[in-house]
Amino acid sequence: MQNCSQGPEISAKVLDMLFTIYSDVKVFDLASETFDFMKSNGWEIDDSVLVYSMTIIVGGLCKKGEVKRARELVVEMSERGIKPNAVTYTILIDGLSGLGRVEKAEKLFEQMSPGWSKQDFPVWTKQGILFHTSIIDASCRVGNMKRAFALFDECIDRGIDPNALTYGALINGLFKSGQVEAAKILLNGMQE
Repeated sequence: MQNCSQGPEISAKVLDMLFTIYSDVKVFDLASETFDFMKSNGWEIDDSVLVYSMTIIVGGLCKKGEVKRARELVVEMSERGIKPNAVTYTILIDGLSGLGRVEKAEKLFEQMSPGWSKQDFPVWTKQGILFHTSIIDASCRVGNMKRAFALFDECIDRGIDPNALTYGALINGLFKSGQVEAAKILLNGMQE
């Protein structure tokens, strides 16, 4: 990337394409490097590509454990007027939850959820269970079954149907916390 600044001028479109290609093929380091190069040299990234590509990068960074950098990218998107979508938030919340940062994940979830309009509701319903399941799973992993079940009840109250992953997280949490009978009851209730 550094050599690019010394040669002939490169159009923003070419850099935009590189950014997209690196994102698509999941070469996150190069995508991130391209993004940083563009940003530090004043190049603009095409907005139609930005949310998609940035979501892929956020996912890659979260998988690598670089949730702080992923969160910074989401904040930067918002500051530029680019509204991260439900998938972006799901990935970030899942990344935070996976690192045991349940409180930060919940805080992000609470900050994000009021911003959805009725127009987004179908997406919210579809993604809502993923948000909740990520936080339910993280709560179970840290042994906070009371919070996990409160979130489960919140799903029901919001009209969001828990799925097999949601039940699996709760059942796994119950088994790990020694509540085998409660896990069996939940499993039987799920099968009905």
